[in-house]
Amino acid sequence: QQWVLDAMVSIACLSAEHLRRLCKAQYGRSPVQQLRWLRMQRAAELLISTDFKIEAIAYDVGYQNPVVFSVAFKKAFGSQPSQYRIGQSV
Repeated sequence: QQWVLDAMVSIACLSAEHLRRLCKAQYGRSPVQQLRWLRMQRAAELLISTDFKIEAIAYDVGYQNPVVFSVAFKKAFGSQPSQYRIGQSV
């Protein structure tokens, strides 16, 4: 996670602490938590609107390991990506 924060800091040209404060004030989350939330939102959109394989969606939203993606998705939405896709299409 530190390398992700380092990359964000570099791109934003801010100190890590300033970026944390801004994110917390704007979104109520740390920069890394906000990035994770955005990734999960995008994954949910793709699951509903496409027939892409879950592995492809995992890679598309920045996860190199589909199993890690599935665990993170379940933590965010309370169901596995495949179950989420079925439940949302009904």
